Order: sequence, then structure tokens, then C-alpha cells
Amino acid sequence: MKLTRERKIIGAVLVAALGFLAYDQLAGAGASSDAAAGDAGSLLLASSSGKPTGPGGGDNTNDISLATRLSALAAKTGVSATDQIRDAFRPAEGWINKPVAAIALVPTVSSADKFVAAHKLIAISTNSAGGAVAVVDGTLLHIGGAIDGYRLMRVDRQHAIFESPDGGRAQLTLITTAPSGSGASAAAR
Repeated sequence: MKLTRERKIIGAVLVAALGFLAYDQLAGAGASSDAAAGDAGSLLLASSSGKPTGPGGGDNTNDISLATRLSALAAKTGVSATDQIRDAFRPAEGWINKPVAAIALVPTVSSADKFVAAHKLIAISTNSAGGAVAVVDGTLLHIGGAIDGYRLMRVDRQHAIFESPDGGRAQLTLITTAPSGSGASAAAR
């Protein structure tokens, strides 16, 4: 087997790792051999004494718990820690669908209503034989004539009745404009 540069590097890393492991085991054995000299009862009492122990096994009385430090910080700033803590299990505001406000119901407009709004009955003419015509938006329509899909069905003195192919009925009312005061007085002179 030929040792390539890559294999030499991997071997060196493994040797260094084994060296550090051996040193750690030997250095840690000296500190733990003193504790092993005592009986099992003393080890139990030493571990539950409540005093924090440092990484070397000695007492480390300068360590302050995180809870104590946070309480001291809250007391200094005057802000309660519970006011600033967000619930980790509550989804973010952007993830939750906001309730939709009630949508105002838009009144539906039928095609007959649209027809009535779009067209104006300007004039009606009837004859003695029973024939009738209506002038809608300047277009002369006889009975049976159609405009925008609505067929003129009946004409009376003030109204024209139209019917759509789907059976909808629309009624146009004759526009009556009162003569203006200035036009009437000018015609009288």
C-alpha cells in the first residue's frame, strides 16, 4: 500500500487525536484518584452538597446561575422578565391568518335592472288600430322589436314592457319633463 499525501495527513490527524485522548485520560486520572480513595457514601454527599464544582473538580464559588443574573438584570432595568419573553410555542404573527372583517354584501343587480338603468323611454305613440311604437334612446321600436336582447312586448300610455329571452321583464317609464319657466314664458310672448 502506497502512502499518499492525503493518507499521511489523515494519519497525522489520527495520531494527534489519540495523543490528546491519552493526555486527557492521564491528567483526569490524577484528579479523580483522590475522590476514588473515599467510600461511595462520601462521593454521593460530595456530589449533592449543592456547591457547584468547576471543570477540574474543585469548588468554583464565583459562578452565578443564569436565573440569578437574569433576575438582577430585570431589577436594574425595571422591566419584568416575563414582560419581554415571547412564548416559544406560539406561531409568529405572520403565520396566523387574521380574521377577515365581515364583507358587506353587495346587492345583486339583475339584467332587467341593468337594462332599465341603461335605457330611457323618450316617447310613446299609439294609433286607433291598436298599433304602438316606443322611442327608446332615440330608436323607434314596434311591438316585437328588440334592443340589447330585450323584446318590446307591450306599450301603454306611460310604460313600455320588455322581456328577455330567459323570461326576465323590464319596464321603462316615460320620461316627462316639465317645460322650464323661461321657455314657456318665451313661447307665450
